[in-house]
Amino acid sequence: MSVENAKKVSFIMPVYNAADYLRQNVDSILNQDYQNIEVILVDDGSSDDSAVIIKEYMKNDNRVVGLFQENSGAPAARNNGMDYATGDYIQFVDSDDYLADNVLRKMVEAAEQTEADIVMGWYDTVNEAGEFGKTVTLPVEAGTYNGPELRETFSLATSVPGNKLLSARMVKENEIYFADLRQAQDLNYYLRLLLFAQKITVLDTVVYHYRVRSGSISHSYSLVILETIKSIEDAEAFYKERNAYDSHLFTNLKFKHYTFQLQKVPQIKNKADRKQAFAAFKQEFKRLDSSLLLPQFKGKALLINRLKLVLSPVYNSDLYTNYQTKKAKKNVVS
Repeated sequence: MSVENAKKVSFIMPVYNAADYLRQNVDSILNQDYQNIEVILVDDGSSDDSAVIIKEYMKNDNRVVGLFQENSGAPAARNNGMDYATGDYIQFVDSDDYLADNVLRKMVEAAEQTEADIVMGWYDTVNEAGEFGKTVTLPVEAGTYNGPELRETFSLATSVPGNKLLSARMVKENEIYFADLRQAQDLNYYLRLLLFAQKITVLDTVVYHYRVRSGSISHSYSLVILETIKSIEDAEAFYKERNAYDSHLFTNLKFKHYTFQLQKVPQIKNKADRKQAFAAFKQEFKRLDSSLLLPQFKGKALLINRLKLVLSPVYNSDLYTNYQTKKAKKNVVS
């Protein structure tokens, strides 16, 4: 029996007002070189034509499953889709992104040959006009790795879900669900996966196209960026509950992601919110034990953070906010 006949892949996609990109995404899945799939489209109370498009696909292809719920957010939509999934593997995709051509067979065959719990590849970015930007690689070369031994290394890799094929057995046996977060939900979920992944296989090829949209939550600048703190603390509690807490791992994880969010603070337009966000991250950095930081985070990165914290009046000023906003607009795809 061939792999294709034996193994099924469940794609789970939360859909909210995604009519502009939905067809491109679904077609990129249905047209893969591996056909034993189901595509679970979970409409999260869309007010555009998303539901109509989903029903069209359901009518024309029996591999497409449509679920319709009141607006509850992407985590709830993904969890809803997970409960309906019947595949041996699960892959989460966002409605405005899409798969690279003919990569699914390679991912499934890699999972079968290596018995990996996670197979992940590179992804690239694409903007709203369809222009490609940077390619995001992984922190290790192509190959198969022991998950627990390299958990810290993989924890610092991209948490985007779309470039990862997951063992449904691992996900369902350990009841790995998405937490109810407005931002950094992917990071939280990825850290949960890493706790149970015994084998991880890395491919050195682009498998996913990640669309950067200026109006999306992940690229908006408001107090929602504080959800990153909540996300990591929730994952931290998840590890502690299972006696798997690693202070070295979480110290470096916090430094990486809080540093990234600190860079966004000047682009928050409301000055009071800007100060609140800055104060929150300042407090978090004070709690970190810098002696536990990896070499890549010491030196320049640590120094720049400390300068920002010391020069808070300048960093939080309207003048600097205007400068950073203009600078960010020049980099359309990031």
